[in-house]
Amino acid sequence: MIEAASAPDPVRRMLLVATHAAASPWFVLGRTSKPFDALLGETYELVTDKFRYFAECVEQEPVVMACVVSGKNCRMEKTFKPILTFKSGRVNVTDEYKSNSTLTLRNGVKETYTYVMPTLVVGNVMLPNRRYIEPQGTIFIESNSGCCAELTFMDRGIISNYYTNRIE
Repeated sequence: MIEAASAPDPVRRMLLVATHAAASPWFVLGRTSKPFDALLGETYELVTDKFRYFAECVEQEPVVMACVVSGKNCRMEKTFKPILTFKSGRVNVTDEYKSNSTLTLRNGVKETYTYVMPTLVVGNVMLPNRRYIEPQGTIFIESNSGCCAELTFMDRGIISNYYTNRIE
């Protein structure tokens, strides 16, 4: 995102934001055990020399979490309200809230990007040694500059443990 804020071309900025959006679901790969479940009002903060990440559980029932990531000339805000559905030995995690990313360009103009994350599928829930996580569906990214992008995650199923997921 920091690199996107300094890119002079709007198409290049969209490409970098789309890369960030596509990479976001991969942070959970390999984490197939019970996830961190924050208590109401509990916060998490991470500060590095490049960015600041702040997250908080803002509502317990139903669970609603919010996070803000800010760095040089960029900021991302996300509210996450997971909706879980269980069927055929897998759990689908969906979230209809949009992610908002704002880039402050060199000329001071603010460019905003919005998108909804894809569904995360946790497969083989009943088999702990064979569990897998993969994103499925489409991310549609819109910018107030007029650019847009569409990313589709291909359904890989059980073989996603052994092969790289493909994005078209």
